Amino acid sequence: MPREKDPFWQYVTFLNERNSKWKCNFCGQGNSGGATRIKAHLAGIARYGIKECEKVNDDVKAEARLMLKKVMDSSDQGVSEVGILGNVRAAPSSTSRGSNVDGGTNLQFPLGMHFQITAENG
Repeated sequence: MPREKDPFWQYVTFLNERNSKWKCNFCGQGNSGGATRIKAHLAGIARYGIKECEKVNDDVKAEARLMLKKVMDSSDQGVSEVGILGNVRAAPSSTSRGSNVDGGTNLQFPLGMHFQITAENG
């Protein structure tokens, strides 16, 4: 079943059959990506690696900003430190290192990952 058409697609002209390349109907700038990048372009939010539209009207710009905020807020719901820690996957390190003091394997975690083992989660 095909995806539901995003209302912001009306502000661009698609340049290929897969609808992955498009041109802004306001400024004429060509870009690639989906509905989120279209909204970011119209909203003027550079965080998505796309240049802002300098010719979009204020109503469309405000609507695009509102929709992007809803998307970002909904993607943060239900995320907790405990939930993230529960999904940590560790891999054995290279065999050039010896075993831990207790004879276990050395584990590597993603750079910047910090957590403490507590009675609650460990």
